[in-house]
Amino acid sequence: GEHGEHGEEGEEEEHEFMFTNSDVQVAWMLLGSVSFVMGLLYLVNWRDDDIRRYTWKIISTTISIFLAVLLFQGFNEVLMLVVAGFGEKTIALFQILHCTVYIVVLQFTIAFVSGAICEDAVNLDEEVWVINDALREDNGEAVPPAMLNRIRRLEKRRSAYEDEDGLEIPVIKVKKELDSRTLTMQCSARLLAHMAGFACINSGGTMQNLSIFRHRPLLTLVPLFITQIFIMAVFSCFGFLRRWLIEARKSKAGGMGRRAVMYDEEVFEAENDISALSSSFLLVQVFRFALTGVL
Repeated sequence: GEHGEHGEEGEEEEHEFMFTNSDVQVAWMLLGSVSFVMGLLYLVNWRDDDIRRYTWKIISTTISIFLAVLLFQGFNEVLMLVVAGFGEKTIALFQILHCTVYIVVLQFTIAFVSGAICEDAVNLDEEVWVINDALREDNGEAVPPAMLNRIRRLEKRRSAYEDEDGLEIPVIKVKKELDSRTLTMQCSARLLAHMAGFACINSGGTMQNLSIFRHRPLLTLVPLFITQIFIMAVFSCFGFLRRWLIEARKSKAGGMGRRAVMYDEEVFEAENDISALSSSFLLVQVFRFALTGVL
């Protein structure tokens, strides 16, 4: 009998599961992730408009930054495979050209989206009725022409109409074309500005690790100035082209001058982001090298 009891205790000890540190860390990660998502859902449905607006703004910025990092790293890996056989100075040159490509793409993308180029006259001030219900999948879309005659109080900016099923759909009158272009410009400019900023950081960091700079902290400031002077020169060239475009389109009908101004303002903000992001990161690397000896 005693032998049988000892045998059962031995089997229980053998089957006892021990959690490793990795198991505990993964468990905390899962709990934290679920709690984080639940917190976001709570904030985006908060009763205060400002809380909801800034929550969505933070989410959008975070997604933009991580997407820009992943896209840049992917393109940069391809570039490094192409220039693998070149010297370190040539690779540094390719990196600064890589940054220039993003700046050029940024300029032409925003110019095209804004309608400053490749587009004729457009009425940006035209107001149309759109769906104003955040819980609907067609929120923000124009009200179907067949439903326009069902809208109550057409003289107001906010109203509602009944669809075929008798459901009341809230609507609002907005400048849809202008709002759509503004949103697309902001999205494109932010993503491309982050990609250009990371490319500028990478080019400056590559130069800081060149044999002529990496021996003294003070010398690592030189790549910072080189990259900033270079991108400022590129910005100045495109700034001249934008001012010329504004003057050329100013007297034309169809809002061409206005679209050129929209393009200029959006790109100017993006250029500031590129310069601030890259210069601050490279300057921190200089301080780290001076304090720790690690570049």
